[in-house]
Amino acid sequence: MRPSGLFPGEGEANEVEQTEDHTGQRWGSPSPKERRIAYDSVDPFCRLQKRKATLVDDAAPSSEWILEYSQEILALLGPRDEPHGLSSRSDDDDNDMHDDDQEEEPGPAPPLAVRLPRAAWELIELFYLGGRPSSSVAEDLVEWLRGNHSVLPDPPPGRKNAHTRIQELRTKLKTRPAEDLPEYWEAIAAILAVGWIDAAVFLLKQLASFSPEDSNLELERGLIEGLAILVEQIPRLRAEGEQDHPSVPTFLKARESWKGKIQKLLTSQYVAKCRTVARTGLELVRTVLAGEKDGLKRSTGHWAELLAAHLFHRRPNMRAQLEIQRLAEACIVEAGLSGRDDESMTPFDKITLAILGGETEEVLSLSARTFRPWFLAHVTEVLAASGERVHTLLQEPREGLGGCGLEESFRLQYAEDVAAEDATWQNAPFYLAQCPVLGRGTLETLLIRRSASAARDPDVLKLLDICRQYGLDEAAVKICRNVGVQRWERKQRGSAIAWLQRGRDDKRLNAIAHELIEEVTNAEGEGLDAIGLLLDNVSTALPLSGSLAFLQRYRKLQATLALLRSPPAEGLPAQLRAAGETIVALLTPGMAPRQFWLTILFDAIPLLEWPGFTVFDSRQTFHLMACLEELRTSHLHDEYLKKGGEAIDELTLQRLDLALATNLGRAFVKDANRT
Repeated sequence: MRPSGLFPGEGEANEVEQTEDHTGQRWGSPSPKERRIAYDSVDPFCRLQKRKATLVDDAAPSSEWILEYSQEILALLGPRDEPHGLSSRSDDDDNDMHDDDQEEEPGPAPPLAVRLPRAAWELIELFYLGGRPSSSVAEDLVEWLRGNHSVLPDPPPGRKNAHTRIQELRTKLKTRPAEDLPEYWEAIAAILAVGWIDAAVFLLKQLASFSPEDSNLELERGLIEGLAILVEQIPRLRAEGEQDHPSVPTFLKARESWKGKIQKLLTSQYVAKCRTVARTGLELVRTVLAGEKDGLKRSTGHWAELLAAHLFHRRPNMRAQLEIQRLAEACIVEAGLSGRDDESMTPFDKITLAILGGETEEVLSLSARTFRPWFLAHVTEVLAASGERVHTLLQEPREGLGGCGLEESFRLQYAEDVAAEDATWQNAPFYLAQCPVLGRGTLETLLIRRSASAARDPDVLKLLDICRQYGLDEAAVKICRNVGVQRWERKQRGSAIAWLQRGRDDKRLNAIAHELIEEVTNAEGEGLDAIGLLLDNVSTALPLSGSLAFLQRYRKLQATLALLRSPPAEGLPAQLRAAGETIVALLTPGMAPRQFWLTILFDAIPLLEWPGFTVFDSRQTFHLMACLEELRTSHLHDEYLKKGGEAIDELTLQRLDLALATNLGRAFVKDANRT
């Protein structure tokens, strides 16, 4: 089992049971979702690498390239969160939080193990790439929290996240009217605290649109409508909408003026005439919009919500990461924890805090323990774009990592992770190609290891194609040889010879040839036909060599001799000479094994005795006679003078001697006549 923290299993029967939590870790086989993202992230990664390859003198890549890459990866990880049931709607929209039947239910949310790295990636993009040019840190953090609110773990007892308050409110609205629910105002205060202004305006307008039976509530309704209008007009430190102020001085002036209007409305004499529920709720909203610490603390749950609330309502122009981190640590304590080392702080909490403070080493260390290797193999591109210090940290060679840098080590780990799965191993070469120190050797090892499980020729050809793309000639040879050995062990002899031939493994090919020769020698005709068929099926892309080439030529000789048993009407002399020359060539030293010489000599007898035609001249006949004499005088003559596993009797050898002597005499006469 391998630790896995990026994607959970989805419907695979062979996977271990998995439960969602905020540790960010899981154990189990890759899920279909994981494989899909692994495949889809290859294109943006490779596209960025090709762009970087065009740079000269180690120039930094364009921030636009990195941002485009980051956005593509975020899109693969799924959609952002949206507070369900709370969105901007037109005034004439009749739907409200009561209309569950009319409201379109959202599709299934991505699993937590996908949303966690997505949230971390988006926060890294904000704090390492500088966030949106037209927005402040406070606005960026509010937007991040809105799109990733579901990843926040449960706060300490007695506190509730905004997302939890919304879900609880939706449940209670099914049985009780909104104007009687204190939870309605608590939900409004919670989403105002974290800066979800459009959602708060929607809730206020919904509350004002209810038709109370008591006409005395008209004053309360008008007050709520006025509050909704003012909240909608809250000045924002950004340059995206009508109420936005890109300049800090003008923003601060506009925000103070706006707070005065809110204070005037919510402390007016009309508030005292409202019902207790509304009066209490309006006071809570006032404390939040005024940025009072008690109101913000009461209306937020998780420390990240409290941080967003402080930035949005009290410190909207704060930008320094060190100050933000200090404020975050203060919010952790204020939210009921003892500090960043509190046991209730999840790994994701710690990663978030490290990102806020720009602690890159801590971000890398925690992410390596929390998420799967996929995360760091891809997000380092975003981290490195933040500046020279982080770039050096990621690229600096380290002895403990075999001389490579952190970035390369993360890619190596990810390549090893995907290489372990049949469905994703083909992604590994793309990442190993970007590892200049250890990538080439690791890729060779991967491909050679994969060849052990390549059962089909197309699988092997895919491995060889990858070798060709990356110039791994030695690995290609080893793969061919490994496959050849495997096929021979499986009795797939033709395929084995073809792959060993492609791997230029002469030593094994000769060993195979000797084994086949033994079969031919012992089985004679049937064995030769079977082996001939085997050789015919071997690829002709490369010529056979050594003893295999001998077997192939010998089989052709047998085919020629078979045709001569029924002599053709034309071309007989040429065919006879060709057969004779083939026999002489086969008996050339180094061509045929000596234990096969006697078989070839017996094949020559019909040609030696051919009536009316001298096939072998005197020189060739002397060569045949010398071969026979060498067999007789050898210290292994008992082994050589066998046919079909049985010793040759002397009478048979005498017939061969007689044929050779007769042919020699005919050759002399022919030579004399020619002279």
